[in-house]
Amino acid sequence: MEFLLTKIKRSRARNDPGSVQRAVSTGKIMDFIKDLHESRMTKDNGSSQRLTYTDCGERMYLILLALETMRQFSQFRLPVQRYCKKTAGFESYKYYRIMGTDLYNFVYFLVGNDSAQRKLKDPDSAIELKRKQDCLWPLSTDTSTV
Repeated sequence: MEFLLTKIKRSRARNDPGSVQRAVSTGKIMDFIKDLHESRMTKDNGSSQRLTYTDCGERMYLILLALETMRQFSQFRLPVQRYCKKTAGFESYKYYRIMGTDLYNFVYFLVGNDSAQRKLKDPDSAIELKRKQDCLWPLSTDTSTV
């Protein structure tokens, strides 16, 4: 973030030295963000082999925290809503989807059947963790209702 602010400061300082201070004081420093786009941690099946089951859970949680934080600001409500609709736009979490959001794919890796966990870095450990969590927090195995 600091790098981004430094870059913005330099580019704006050339045109108007007081513009950065005005942008910071009015809270409009991030107004250039118009839409929410991902860097795509799960862009293909190969990228999932670097993730553990725990990594997926942590990243899903971080995405949810970021979305909830952004939702509190009126200018980000629509982009967050579009992202959530795109995530929940499929009927279930049965399949890995290249066009799905990272949040969708993280949910798939966490609640999908054993073939979902087999795509992760340590499949045996992932399957065991999922079984332990299913005992603690039983979810319906019928993913058509998820």
